[in-house]
Amino acid sequence: MAGRLKKILSEGLKEIVYVTIGILIALQINNRNDMRKGKRELNNIISIVKHDLELNVAEAKANMKFVKMKAQYLETIFDTTISADSIRNCKTCFALNTSFRDMTIRDRGLNMLRNFRANNHTASDSTIIDIDLFYAVFIRANETISSLINDDVVTTINYYRDHYD
Repeated sequence: MAGRLKKILSEGLKEIVYVTIGILIALQINNRNDMRKGKRELNNIISIVKHDLELNVAEAKANMKFVKMKAQYLETIFDTTISADSIRNCKTCFALNTSFRDMTIRDRGLNMLRNFRANNHTASDSTIIDIDLFYAVFIRANETISSLINDDVVTTINYYRDHYD
Protein backbone atom coordinates (compact mmCIF):
# COMPACT_ATOMS: atom_id res chain seq x y z
CA MET A 1 0.00 0.00 0.00
CA ALA A 2 2.88 2.34 0.78
CA GLY A 3 4.28 1.74 -2.71
CA ARG A 4 0.92 2.52 -4.26
CA LEU A 5 0.60 5.77 -2.26
CA LYS A 6 4.11 6.72 -3.25
CA LYS A 7 3.25 6.12 -6.92
CA ILE A 8 0.05 8.22 -6.69
CA LEU A 9 1.92 11.06 -5.01
CA SER A 10 4.66 10.88 -7.60
CA GLU A 11 2.14 10.97 -10.45
CA GLY A 12 0.28 13.82 -8.74
CA LEU A 13 3.46 15.87 -8.36
CA LYS A 14 4.32 15.27 -12.02
CA GLU A 15 0.87 16.50 -13.02
CA ILE A 16 1.27 19.61 -10.83
CA VAL A 17 4.67 20.33 -12.41
CA TYR A 18 3.25 19.86 -15.94
CA VAL A 19 0.28 22.12 -15.22
CA THR A 20 2.54 24.75 -13.64
CA ILE A 21 4.90 24.69 -16.63
CA GLY A 22 1.89 24.96 -18.97
CA ILE A 23 0.53 27.94 -17.06
CA LEU A 24 3.95 29.65 -17.10
CA ILE A 25 4.26 29.11 -20.86
CA ALA A 26 0.73 30.46 -21.40
CA LEU A 27 1.54 33.53 -19.29
CA GLN A 28 4.73 34.14 -21.26
CA ILE A 29 2.83 33.90 -24.57
CA ASN A 30 0.14 36.23 -23.21
CA ASN A 31 2.76 38.76 -22.08
CA ARG A 32 4.39 38.72 -25.53
CA ASN A 33 1.02 39.23 -27.20
CA ASP A 34 0.25 42.13 -24.85
CA MET A 35 3.61 43.71 -25.64
CA ARG A 36 2.99 43.37 -29.38
CA LYS A 37 -0.47 44.89 -29.00
CA GLY A 38 0.99 47.73 -26.93
CA LYS A 39 3.67 48.42 -29.54
CA ARG A 40 1.08 48.39 -32.33
CA GLU A 41 -1.19 50.74 -30.35
CA LEU A 42 1.72 53.06 -29.59
CA ASN A 43 2.73 53.15 -33.27
CA ASN A 44 -0.86 54.04 -34.23
CA ILE A 45 -0.93 56.81 -31.64
CA ILE A 46 2.44 58.14 -32.85
CA SER A 47 0.96 58.26 -36.37
CA ILE A 48 -1.94 60.34 -35.06
CA VAL A 49 0.49 62.64 -33.22
CA LYS A 50 2.44 63.06 -36.46
CA HIS A 51 -0.75 63.91 -38.35
CA ASP A 52 -1.75 66.41 -35.63
CA LEU A 53 1.68 68.05 -35.86
CA GLU A 54 1.40 68.27 -39.66
CA LEU A 55 -1.98 70.00 -39.28
CA ASN A 56 -0.52 72.34 -36.64
CA VAL A 57 2.37 73.26 -38.93
CA ALA A 58 -0.01 73.86 -41.84
CA GLU A 59 -2.18 76.12 -39.68
CA ALA A 60 0.87 77.99 -38.40
CA LYS A 61 2.01 78.57 -41.99
CA ALA A 62 -1.46 79.81 -42.93
CA ASN A 63 -1.43 82.18 -39.93
CA MET A 64 2.02 83.45 -40.91
CA LYS A 65 0.76 84.09 -44.45
CA PHE A 66 -2.20 85.98 -43.00
CA VAL A 67 0.08 88.11 -40.81
CA LYS A 68 2.39 88.85 -43.75
CA MET A 69 -0.63 89.94 -45.82
CA LYS A 70 -1.72 92.23 -43.01
CA ALA A 71 1.82 93.63 -42.77
CA GLN A 72 1.79 94.43 -46.49
CA TYR A 73 -1.47 96.36 -46.11
CA LEU A 74 -0.04 98.24 -43.15
CA GLU A 75 3.14 99.09 -45.07
CA THR A 76 1.02 100.45 -47.90
CA ILE A 77 -0.93 102.61 -45.48
CA PHE A 78 2.15 103.94 -43.71
CA ASP A 79 4.23 104.40 -46.89
CA THR A 80 1.67 106.52 -48.72
CA THR A 81 0.14 109.86 -48.05
CA ILE A 82 -3.35 108.61 -47.40
CA SER A 83 -5.47 111.01 -45.44
CA ALA A 84 -6.69 110.16 -41.97
CA ASP A 85 -10.28 110.26 -43.25
CA SER A 86 -9.46 107.73 -45.95
CA ILE A 87 -7.98 105.42 -43.34
CA ARG A 88 -11.01 105.84 -41.05
CA ASN A 89 -13.34 104.92 -43.93
CA CYS A 90 -11.23 101.94 -44.99
CA LYS A 91 -12.88 98.79 -43.61
CA THR A 92 -9.82 96.71 -44.44
CA CYS A 93 -7.62 99.16 -42.54
CA PHE A 94 -9.87 98.88 -39.50
CA ALA A 95 -9.77 95.07 -39.60
CA LEU A 96 -5.99 95.02 -39.80
CA ASN A 97 -5.51 95.80 -36.14
CA THR A 98 -8.83 94.67 -34.71
CA SER A 99 -8.70 91.02 -35.68
CA PHE A 100 -6.38 88.04 -35.51
CA ARG A 101 -6.42 84.36 -36.24
CA ASP A 102 -6.11 82.24 -33.14
CA MET A 103 -4.25 78.99 -33.58
CA THR A 104 -6.04 75.83 -32.56
CA ILE A 105 -3.58 73.21 -31.38
CA ARG A 106 -4.54 69.71 -32.49
CA ASP A 107 -3.77 67.49 -29.51
CA ARG A 108 -5.93 64.40 -29.99
CA GLY A 109 -2.83 62.25 -30.44
CA LEU A 110 -1.20 63.82 -27.40
CA ASN A 111 -4.21 62.98 -25.25
CA MET A 112 -4.22 59.42 -26.58
CA LEU A 113 -0.50 59.19 -25.83
CA ARG A 114 -1.01 60.41 -22.27
CA ASN A 115 -3.78 57.84 -21.74
CA PHE A 116 -1.59 55.12 -23.21
CA ARG A 117 1.26 56.14 -20.92
CA ALA A 118 -0.99 56.09 -17.86
CA ASN A 119 -2.63 52.75 -18.73
CA ASN A 120 0.56 50.95 -19.72
CA HIS A 121 2.90 52.28 -17.05
CA THR A 122 5.44 53.50 -19.61
CA ALA A 123 6.42 56.56 -17.63
CA SER A 124 10.07 56.26 -18.59
CA ASP A 125 9.60 56.05 -22.37
CA SER A 126 11.72 58.95 -23.66
CA THR A 127 9.77 59.38 -26.90
CA ILE A 128 6.49 59.83 -25.03
CA ILE A 129 8.14 62.23 -22.56
CA ASP A 130 9.72 64.26 -25.39
CA ILE A 131 6.41 64.59 -27.24
CA ASP A 132 4.61 65.56 -24.04
CA LEU A 133 7.24 68.20 -23.20
CA PHE A 134 7.19 69.59 -26.75
CA TYR A 135 3.43 70.00 -26.65
CA ALA A 136 3.56 71.56 -23.19
CA VAL A 137 5.94 74.26 -24.44
CA PHE A 138 4.04 74.65 -27.72
CA ILE A 139 0.65 74.99 -26.05
CA ARG A 140 1.95 77.42 -23.40
CA ALA A 141 3.63 79.60 -26.06
CA ASN A 142 0.48 79.61 -28.17
CA GLU A 143 -1.70 80.57 -25.19
CA THR A 144 0.71 83.38 -24.24
CA ILE A 145 0.90 84.80 -27.76
CA SER A 146 -2.86 84.52 -28.27
CA SER A 147 -3.50 86.26 -24.97
CA LEU A 148 -1.11 89.12 -25.80
CA ILE A 149 -2.59 89.62 -29.26
CA ASN A 150 -6.14 89.39 -27.93
CA ASP A 151 -5.37 92.00 -25.25
CA ASP A 152 -3.89 94.29 -27.91
CA VAL A 153 -6.93 93.87 -30.17
CA VAL A 154 -9.31 94.61 -27.29
CA THR A 155 -7.27 97.69 -26.35
CA THR A 156 -7.39 98.90 -29.96
CA ILE A 157 -11.13 98.34 -30.23
CA ASN A 158 -11.68 100.18 -26.95
CA TYR A 159 -9.53 103.04 -28.23
CA TYR A 160 -11.59 103.25 -31.43
CA ARG A 161 -14.79 103.09 -29.41
CA ASP A 162 -13.66 105.90 -27.10
CA HIS A 163 -12.16 108.20 -29.76
CA TYR A 164 -14.17 107.68 -32.96
CA ASP A 165 -17.79 107.60 -33.94
